Amino acid sequence: MQYQGEPWLWSVFMDVRWPGPVLHADERPTWSSEHGIYAYRRPRRECEVARGEVGLGVRELGVVAGWVDLYGHVIEHADGYRAESALVTLLVVKDRALFPYVPVLERRYEVDAMMGVGPEAILP
Repeated sequence: MQYQGEPWLWSVFMDVRWPGPVLHADERPTWSSEHGIYAYRRPRRECEVARGEVGLGVRELGVVAGWVDLYGHVIEHADGYRAESALVTLLVVKDRALFPYVPVLERRYEVDAMMGVGPEAILP
């Protein structure tokens, strides 16, 4: 997403902008709540986007996939996990139109980005 003229990672599930390499949930995830940072086991081509209207001058630039390390309290569910905290460990940028944004994303999230391949190309 683009916010105030800069590219940012934005959650595909909630209206949440990742401020840097680490994101903390607003509340500890539990089985009886929907709180936590969602992470899918495998890349999802079609996510259930629950964020609704995104304001604040945000403009979607495209999809950047990635890997995160989850920590704190983590709950496993059918599609993946919900965690108390997450650290970005790798970004994957397939869309060539997003290549100019890669240096900014690498600096902001303190991580390397693989360019030109989809996430499925590097799955174990």
